[in-house]
Amino acid sequence: MFAVALTLHGWTFRPKFTKTLDVFKRAQILERRMGFQSTEKVLFKEGDPSTGAFLVEGGQISISGTHIPKVNLDGVNVDGNNLLVGVLELFLAQGADPGPRLCTLFASSDSRVSEVPFRKVLSRLTDYDEGSNANRFLAQFLERTNDLIRTMFRLMPKQWRGYQEQAILYYGLVNCLDKIATTSGVSDYKELVRESQNIDLYSVGSRFRQERSISCIAFALEWLTSAQRFSKEQAICRAGDVADCMYILLEGNVYVAKPNQIFASINKPGECFGELAFFLKGKRTADLIATPGTSVLRLDAGSLREFHASHPDMFIQIAATLAKRIEANLQTLERHRATNPQEAAKEAEALNQSARKVVDTFLEKIRRFLRIASNLEVSELVNYAQDEMAKID
Repeated sequence: MFAVALTLHGWTFRPKFTKTLDVFKRAQILERRMGFQSTEKVLFKEGDPSTGAFLVEGGQISISGTHIPKVNLDGVNVDGNNLLVGVLELFLAQGADPGPRLCTLFASSDSRVSEVPFRKVLSRLTDYDEGSNANRFLAQFLERTNDLIRTMFRLMPKQWRGYQEQAILYYGLVNCLDKIATTSGVSDYKELVRESQNIDLYSVGSRFRQERSISCIAFALEWLTSAQRFSKEQAICRAGDVADCMYILLEGNVYVAKPNQIFASINKPGECFGELAFFLKGKRTADLIATPGTSVLRLDAGSLREFHASHPDMFIQIAATLAKRIEANLQTLERHRATNPQEAAKEAEALNQSARKVVDTFLEKIRRFLRIASNLEVSELVNYAQDEMAKID
């Protein structure tokens, strides 16, 4: 039995029915009989039990929640294609019973909506159109929470922003030194990287940078012949480029970087990257740099469909990763918005000073190495760090 709540002028009706192609059909008949015209349908509310997914045909999807102001998801006009929504909690459950809904989901009144039992969701996501549409929806949801987090940190007290900037700087500096240590083979650098990665500020910087879980796809070996290969360090794409494709790492290593900062390293065969901007039809937000000996598979709209034909589970794996990232963002929003502003300012001031000591100590250790043996890349890294620290001050 499936029940849908319809709120009209303060009154809530819960019609119950089964075996229908449109779970809102009777609710719409009730509206017309009472002389009301609803502009949208509530598919489910935040906190409701997660009992199934929904197939939406046509119209527009909107979301809202405790930490998410109501917003239409741009680009998620269904346009006659089937859009499977309400799968977030299923992926987060990882085989267990799905938890309560994490947000409220609306469909415009011109949408046709039918329920899909969770047991049928995974098989439906192996369809190319339904799988790609579901991932596009989750990508929009994720980007909305990313925007809210960026706004939240901009509005926080100065001390919080200083702490955030230093954590991000430290995280990027350590990753840069890691790259230098790998190419130079200097054991002292490698040891300092290992030591620095074990300091809490490094993991904090990773969270602030919203470093993502990465989808990993077991690819068929015949796709190696279609690989794009790099014999030297080279940019796969640059920040600001149009994201007209996604990538799968076949071998080697790819850095996600901006000048003098490395945000992530992609080094496991089968890892996907660049898929968020691709689903959003946006632009790259960072450089993707391939190291020598790297091979990647470039999948644009045409080749992606071909790849999917032999890898039908790929959208399931990507959706599971996007779901984890959405959950992490919602937890970040809840954690910071529940903090008392005055207490937050005091805590941030202490953290800010502590972060400064960690960064200063890291730079001093690098300077000691430079006094023993000069290295142009490391010297440039130190100069960059000093300039950035001065800006934070």
